Amino acid sequence: MSPSPPRVRRAACVAAVMGGVRLHAVASATNIESASWTSASSTTNLLYYVECHRRLPVSAVLLASPP
Repeated sequence: MSPSPPRVRRAACVAAVMGGVRLHAVASATNIESASWTSASSTTNLLYYVECHRRLPVSAVLLASPP
């Protein structure tokens, strides 16, 4: 089997579950992922932009959505 192209690896989808908070991230062609955090105890949706770096681990910038 041939190794996955770098573009495919960078565009890999992220799915994580942390303490009842579920993160669904969908990778875009620009290597920046847009994710939405939803909590079972709150109806507030927060918008996250996750940017992947080659040297640094995945960093997330929190942007609160307007009410």
